[in-house]
Amino acid sequence: MKICSMKLDKQGRLTIPKTFLDANNLNGPGCWVYMEVISSNAQSVRLTFDKVIVEDDPFSEVPTDG
Repeated sequence: MKICSMKLDKQGRLTIPKTFLDANNLNGPGCWVYMEVISSNAQSVRLTFDKVIVEDDPFSEVPTDG
């Protein structure tokens, strides 16, 4: 099921619609987005949104899986 569409800009960046972010409470500095490979389809990736607790600087350290 497709829930939104996005375009790549000239630098290859995606802009996720603000309505999607607001509807899913994904706005603010405490959200990391991971792009994961879907092994069953070579043309597909999954975006995973992860809420993290931010102390001071949200970009000072990238969270890890372990």
